[in-house]
Amino acid sequence: MSRPSIQLVIPVEKTSDQLDITMDKLHQHTNNFTIHVDVDPSINVAEARSRAMKQFKDSEFICFLDYDSEMIDPNWLDILYESLINKNATAVCPTELWGSSEEDMSKYLSYLPFERDIDYEIPFGPAACMLFNMGKIPSSVEWDYNIGLRNGWLGGDFEEVDYCYKIQRAGGTIFRCVGTCFKHTGGKDNFTSYGGTDRGKTACLMAIMLDYKYRKAPDDDDFFKGLKYVRADPNNDLMLAPGESLRDCYYDVIMKTGMDKVPSIKKKGLI
Repeated sequence: MSRPSIQLVIPVEKTSDQLDITMDKLHQHTNNFTIHVDVDPSINVAEARSRAMKQFKDSEFICFLDYDSEMIDPNWLDILYESLINKNATAVCPTELWGSSEEDMSKYLSYLPFERDIDYEIPFGPAACMLFNMGKIPSSVEWDYNIGLRNGWLGGDFEEVDYCYKIQRAGGTIFRCVGTCFKHTGGKDNFTSYGGTDRGKTACLMAIMLDYKYRKAPDDDDFFKGLKYVRADPNNDLMLAPGESLRDCYYDVIMKTGMDKVPSIKKKGLI
């Protein structure tokens, strides 16, 4: 399937050796694209993505990439585009691999509970690699970089989840394209170890609360007003700093919403 040129947007706060590796991979594997590396230390990645959505709103297709997203397949962008068109989707993202070795990736793939030749619909996906059909996104759907711990240590972990929910409320769909993969090298050992970290638990909480918000309280603009700034351990940004706790971070929001209204949080024992 032939495809048009696609805008590839990589927002970063500073240049790095890993960005150089990602760029080399892109030029080795990818054709028919225009690349935009947005380096701006004055804003975080979430704000840069929001800016890109406005800057390229008249483009046909935008694909976000993180600076540490290494593409596995030479024709990954063609595969994503084909999935986007065949599924008539608003956005698609590939399978995300975690780890720094072939052994880590093999272990991760063994955990995936789906057939790898069938694309499937998902509630949200990672903006670390996500392709959007801009013609299917209403102008009223905006990328909100204020969602979640926007000024906290978690950076841009949740604004793409929020954006995906908005897309679906407007009638759009998001699919996982299982025909291609990318390797996210951002400091995680592997998927299972990441799931047990403070960052993994926090991501789970935010996903639960965003789901609740858009199903039960879509017009509550103050839903996340009580979120606190949370510091990371200076030696490991996947763990909270000594003396910090998830309960401190989410206390006001949980009490405001009521744990009885979000039973999944209580069941998972996260707070």
